[in-house]
Amino acid sequence: MTKRVVNLVIAGCGRAAAQHVEALNCVPGIRLSGAFDLEGRRLGSVKQYDTFREVLSDPNVDAISFCCPPGTRYVDVRAALEARKSVVVEKPPALSHNEHRALCHLASQYSVHIHCMLQHRHRVPSQTLGSSMGSALGVLLSSRYRPISAFTDGWRGDAETSLGGIVSHLGIHYLDIAVEWLGVPKTFNLSDASIVRPGIERSLTGHIMFEAGQNLQLGITGSIEARCEALHVVDASRSLQLVDGRFTTNQVTGTDFIDVDDVTQLRAAVYKDFLRSCREDDFLTARCALHRTERIQRAMDLIRRAIVSTLDGAFA
Repeated sequence: MTKRVVNLVIAGCGRAAAQHVEALNCVPGIRLSGAFDLEGRRLGSVKQYDTFREVLSDPNVDAISFCCPPGTRYVDVRAALEARKSVVVEKPPALSHNEHRALCHLASQYSVHIHCMLQHRHRVPSQTLGSSMGSALGVLLSSRYRPISAFTDGWRGDAETSLGGIVSHLGIHYLDIAVEWLGVPKTFNLSDASIVRPGIERSLTGHIMFEAGQNLQLGITGSIEARCEALHVVDASRSLQLVDGRFTTNQVTGTDFIDVDDVTQLRAAVYKDFLRSCREDDFLTARCALHRTERIQRAMDLIRRAIVSTLDGAFA
């Protein structure tokens, strides 16, 4: 795709869509040309499509951004790729590793691009992503308060639609950075969890072991009001930290990261990279290209299986 302006349609007009619109306002090379929502919700005066089929058949649509619940979008994302539309999906990336691989294959087959909105990757130098710190130890603490209703109301109260609770929708961001720094997840041991509905957690603690022996201790909660997000990874020679959005290190150099509190700028950075990929047909180097999110997909699969299989029956 070499067009100067990319025409993009948003599918799903809820809260996430409004956040995407704010980010797109900072990316002049992408034009928000339409929206589609199964419940008929609108995005201001933007053109509204009556059916998703109309979106797919419109030759003027270059890309679709999926802001709909993660457990329901796979069929439509496949259809979009097959219609040769490039795609942005909200996190989590996919339902499973098999689904993840299938979407990557389709994007390659039809020469289109698919990215995941893991915007916090732009908080750290690109050279740290996809690394593998030998014999490393990591500690992750994420506290992002949400009331019980955030895990029970609407689609968020359905495990098959939401794909989980606090980890899938908030803790995933720093967990994504953790696995990018450490390596390929192998096993997850769940220590404790607060389950509000079967398959939906409000908090958990546990331990990830990686294929090359690295370790990550993690605690992720939505039940404590004090907010804190802290990731610290060390090996024999390096120390990497991301604490409340600020990256520090004892060794790594690089300036290609964003040190800001405004998450809109981070989302805009994902769209700018998506735009560059579309214009230059460069899928390989984009930070949030779907094929570069396999590690977090593996981690989410492991954690989701542990949550679903827990038998403690401890409902918060």
